[in-house]
Amino acid sequence: MRKYEEIIELGDELSQRFLPEAVEKIKPLPAHSIDDEVIALDVEDDEPVIHAVSVRFSGKLPEIDVFVRNERGLSRSLLPKSNNVIIKVIEAPIAQTQDCSSDRTSRQRPWILGISAGHKNVTSGTIGCLCRIKGNTDNDVYVLSNNHVFGDTNDAVTGDEIWQPGRIYNGDSNATIAHFFKCYPLIFDGNNEVDAAVGKVDPSIPYKNHICKIGTITGIQAPEEDMEVRKHGAKTGLTRGIIESVRANAVVKMKGGNASFRNQIRVRQSGRLPISQGGDSGSVFVTGGSKNIRAVGLLFAGSTDGSYALANPLSRVCEQLDIEVITKGKK
Repeated sequence: MRKYEEIIELGDELSQRFLPEAVEKIKPLPAHSIDDEVIALDVEDDEPVIHAVSVRFSGKLPEIDVFVRNERGLSRSLLPKSNNVIIKVIEAPIAQTQDCSSDRTSRQRPWILGISAGHKNVTSGTIGCLCRIKGNTDNDVYVLSNNHVFGDTNDAVTGDEIWQPGRIYNGDSNATIAHFFKCYPLIFDGNNEVDAAVGKVDPSIPYKNHICKIGTITGIQAPEEDMEVRKHGAKTGLTRGIIESVRANAVVKMKGGNASFRNQIRVRQSGRLPISQGGDSGSVFVTGGSKNIRAVGLLFAGSTDGSYALANPLSRVCEQLDIEVITKGKK
């Protein structure tokens, strides 16, 4: 246990050393940009930037992965040496939020989960899952996605319209399915754990508690290394991945600034299809078979090449927003 704790501490030390610098160096996304405007931002210059650190324990030896833009320019002397852990440098694109295809980007009534939606000022993201506010005795239903999708990155006001589909797919006031209720605030001068918001569902608009091409969530499960997961997003549809780390720390490019996240789920693509792209933010990663669909994490960011995605542990999202997921059999 002591060695485990020491390795976690070393990962945290590396994050504290390098990630604040990355926040300053990385160019953030422009406000309310569309997908095509942000694709090339990872190649803005040749300076090496360490932008993420994750800890893994599934191999023969523990491993700390250090993710860098432009590995060739990185001096290895910056990193510590240890006999107890493998420290691996990996060149990877910088993660960015993915608010942006077929029916998943069109208007659907009844609407379902895993398709396009967003705050009226946001291009588009993805509907995650249905939930209730803990302790409420009413029958109000809420819908979960990211703060940067439903909460307009902290700028939403209670009652703001949430459209399905999102604005970029011709959504408008007539496409309102819910109204913004609350978000967990994103901070740009410290560390974040979740990027999450909920809207209060308009009960007059028909909907189904069903993730497109996946089914209805039966419960929540803690993420584990090497766990196989899948999600359905508005941009890439149904894709599959494998959890690389459940203790990933990363700097994420967001609209109007860069934000640091701690203790996130890092999911790598499985096969040749991208695990996510712009528009998939808000998707829920699940595991298990069709009769036992367990929600694991809330996707909020990923690389522009689709090689990996980042997700908040769903149990933590529920704690921070004080919500509970409406699972199969619950009303």
